[in-house]
Amino acid sequence: SFGDDSFPEVGVTYFAGTFVRHPLALAAAHAALTHMETSGPELQQGLNDITRDMVDELNAWLKRQHVSLKFVHFGSLFKPKFTRTEPFGDIFFAYMRHAGVHVWDARPCFLTEAHSQDDVAFIMTAVRQSVERMLAADLLTVIDSDTPEPKHVSELATTEAQREIWAATLMGDEASRAYNESVTLALSGKVDLDALITAAQEGVARHESLRGHFDASGDVMIIDNNFELDVPIVDLSAQDVTARTAERARLTEDETSTAFDLLEGPLVRARVVVLDPDNCLLLLTAHHTVCDGFSIDVVVRDIGAVYTDRATGERMPLKTPYPFSAFAAEEKRRFTSGDFAVDEAYWLDQFKGTLPVLEIPVDRERPPVKTYRGHRIDIKIPDDITRGLKRVGSEAGSTFVNVLLSAFKVFISRMSGQPDVVVGLPAAGQMSVGQDSLVGHCVNLLPLRSHVDLSEPYVDYLRTIRSTLLGAYEHQWYTFGTLISKLNPLRIPGHIPLIPVIFNIDQSIDMGDIFFKGLQLEFLSNPGNFENFEFV
Repeated sequence: SFGDDSFPEVGVTYFAGTFVRHPLALAAAHAALTHMETSGPELQQGLNDITRDMVDELNAWLKRQHVSLKFVHFGSLFKPKFTRTEPFGDIFFAYMRHAGVHVWDARPCFLTEAHSQDDVAFIMTAVRQSVERMLAADLLTVIDSDTPEPKHVSELATTEAQREIWAATLMGDEASRAYNESVTLALSGKVDLDALITAAQEGVARHESLRGHFDASGDVMIIDNNFELDVPIVDLSAQDVTARTAERARLTEDETSTAFDLLEGPLVRARVVVLDPDNCLLLLTAHHTVCDGFSIDVVVRDIGAVYTDRATGERMPLKTPYPFSAFAAEEKRRFTSGDFAVDEAYWLDQFKGTLPVLEIPVDRERPPVKTYRGHRIDIKIPDDITRGLKRVGSEAGSTFVNVLLSAFKVFISRMSGQPDVVVGLPAAGQMSVGQDSLVGHCVNLLPLRSHVDLSEPYVDYLRTIRSTLLGAYEHQWYTFGTLISKLNPLRIPGHIPLIPVIFNIDQSIDMGDIFFKGLQLEFLSNPGNFENFEFV
């Protein structure tokens, strides 16, 4: 409260820290924006030029010292990075702080109008002194100038869908946690722990996307070609059943609730939990920017094959991984081809006219700013009901998924009292390129719009949904973010535009493809406490 009855008339689009709501912060932001508007593009261009000249001069000097440190920059942002593994590389940042330049380890830095030429010279001197001190203490590797530097990393442009998630994670750690994909492999039998750890490391490292992290812009994914996953072991076998059960639950929640650092990586985690001599868990968690639900199936299959090979010597067939970079290239090709116009025309036709705004009944007032806290409830559909639903689909010429989707949309219509219903359906991009060994964020969200007439026979509506779904799959390359940009729907504080509700079949992993010789496997999807959508 600022001593009066005023309050924001619209929800906050984005803020980082409560301090930005202070009147002084607001006044400073207004003054800065006014100054930028008055100064024109020359302000940014001038800072960009100063940054470029500083980085170029530093890199030329660093090259002459034959060290692996270099600076990269974009606009007035710049960042020090090592081009090869340096065990004591982090000490560089401590030296910089000791020299009077405040830097956050391996994070981007920037120049502003407040920095004078003397300040720039001071920064460059601090870099030179820090490197010289590290060389004198044998804390930096001297690279033989005649030996070509090994290329440990490669870069590729991120996809549209990855950038959509990247933008969402900028809303804070809770938003990023909502994109944690986490599963548990419960293994029963005499587990070879060394083989299991090796299998997790190799099963992950095989896939380009899982070795990746992102640059500060979110436009580039950096692939570590020498990536090795750290797989710690937690031994609970000495605890009693009650304590062991509680610790297992805590470790699982920790996996789903711990945010990834998208800039530094890694964006995948693994942990082995020993419950007793005959039971252990492998916890696997990855960020959705590099892994989707389909990918989890592929990775688990690969881990099982490598484990069997290492534990028993029995060679299991392993498919050659389809590189994520090839998938990204295909997406880019479609965006520049005539297919894009056809896909766009289809989706714009689906959403012509007034766009629906779903109002789900809630038991409390919506917050002005969207939150991400959530909870999952697991309910098993009885077998007799499942058989009945499949029979309904078979008689109507529809799949089981169509039956569940249409029933769900009828439920949403009844609950909201609205006939015009849009529900999001994730579609696996792996199938669109015919590659079932592809790992990455390949999923696209299909916004399925249909009119629910509660007086209509259910079978007729089921046929309508089948037609809608077939059309959506045919045009699934058109990303949801692109559609939102094109439609520009009304933004309502606390609401998710167009599709606050998602329908997804979390089908059991195909156990026929998974084989851990000598072990029994139970596959578990770990429930998270954060969610990006209102109702899934």
